[in-house]
Amino acid sequence: FFFQAEDGIRDYKVTGVQTCALPIFPLSGKGHSVSQHGVYTGVAIDTVRGRYLMLPDKLAAMAKARDDLWASSQSTPRLIARVRGKAIHYGCAIPFVAVAAASLSQLMHDRECGSGPVQVPAVRDEGLIVDFDWDRLVSVSGRAKAALDFMRQAMESYSADGQPIWPLVPSSVYGAFLSGRLRWLRILVITYDASIHGWGAVVRTAPDEEGHTLVGGFRVAQLRLRGPYLESPLPGDDPAAQIYREAVAGLLATRAVSQLYPLRDYTVLVRGDCVGALSAFRKGSFRSPALQEVALEFNSLFMDAGAAPPLLLFAPGETIKVEGVDALSRVTAAERRRSEEHTSELQSPCNLVCRLLLEKK
Repeated sequence: FFFQAEDGIRDYKVTGVQTCALPIFPLSGKGHSVSQHGVYTGVAIDTVRGRYLMLPDKLAAMAKARDDLWASSQSTPRLIARVRGKAIHYGCAIPFVAVAAASLSQLMHDRECGSGPVQVPAVRDEGLIVDFDWDRLVSVSGRAKAALDFMRQAMESYSADGQPIWPLVPSSVYGAFLSGRLRWLRILVITYDASIHGWGAVVRTAPDEEGHTLVGGFRVAQLRLRGPYLESPLPGDDPAAQIYREAVAGLLATRAVSQLYPLRDYTVLVRGDCVGALSAFRKGSFRSPALQEVALEFNSLFMDAGAAPPLLLFAPGETIKVEGVDALSRVTAAERRRSEEHTSELQSPCNLVCRLLLEKK
């Protein structure tokens, strides 16, 4: 029960439950009737289920715009922006879909080129004044169509269930996880870090367990993502290079975890010390085409598993060091890499022939 206080902030204790009544007024003056169900800008607000849901006619219109763009060999920034706008707007009702919007932004602004972590400067940063032509022809690339396929998967798999009106707060969830207050919720915490040598991660499902320790390199990413910048020609401490490494590390760590735990059975919380990487996971990256590819790959891991979007939480670098994850990505990953290089050298054709000749002697 909630008792209305005159100032709206007085607390009352009712059967041992602390409550607070706030002065909430109906929005009927703005055309909204008082109800447990409402509609606003094409989004249904269901306070009974606690979900934002997309209206069927709006969903059909969005699907048609997406499919029309996918089927076109050429389009215009105006039509591309229409699909991008829908992805951003209806991201409140469909998980994952907004991440694809950055790919469409890159397409319409001719910014799909560029590799590795190097940021593509914005027009305002270049000091140029450009009259943008919204009706010029733009070739719809395979990269853009892959992003549209990503949108299709998100819409078909997640539109029926919508998004929570009151989402979980990552910091609160992690605090409750550490204190053991969330025994009723299955939580999977992935804490990771990256260096030029590789990546390291610690995975826990309970606050009192040591968890799984995972360490890996970037060879798989170099083959799949065409990422020579993982060992960047830029200085080792270059922020853009490190953001890219951190994002790839998050992707590879989560992929490794998915082989050990079914992601759909857990509320997954990913902790890292790089805000740029976590931000890309959440909303994509317009500034870096390569970082955007990593963001799509990362979120696809959860969509392919039928899992909910992960909770993303920044952890200060000092905390990562204290927990030993920083050392995993530096010391342990470096040792692993040297061991692999030594094994690879011993197994080279030249060494194998030399060993055979020695054995014959």
